[in-house]
Amino acid sequence: DDTVPHYVRCLKPNDDLMPGFFEPKNVVEQLRCNGVLEAVRVSRAGYPTRYPHDVFLARYSILGDNTTDNTPQSPVFSPGSQTFQTSELKSLIGKISFNLWYSDHQIMQKLALADQSDSPRHPQVQGRVNVHKPRAFKM
Repeated sequence: DDTVPHYVRCLKPNDDLMPGFFEPKNVVEQLRCNGVLEAVRVSRAGYPTRYPHDVFLARYSILGDNTTDNTPQSPVFSPGSQTFQTSELKSLIGKISFNLWYSDHQIMQKLALADQSDSPRHPQVQGRVNVHKPRAFKM
């Protein structure tokens, strides 16, 4: 986690090397030939979003259920799975990695923003998190 690899690629903006003139097709072809576009595609197909545990908890703890009620009558009950408990996550820190599929990351971002702006929707948001949670937390 301490190392952040990066690459420097020099691209020619145009064949005449004239300043202020940019040929998009030429640049896209260079990116394709250098493998940059393929690297982006592969990254998005895998787990492109990786969070340190403290950042993940700070960002998504609002989606968690602060109660311990997980009965069928509870609005946050999700059959076949437990509710998203912040205390459970804290006990797992160091044992799992929060690697999110791109689509899961987008869903959780939208739900977190909706939950912050519309608190009466909390049970509905919690139910959606429980549906998407199993994929997000597999090792």
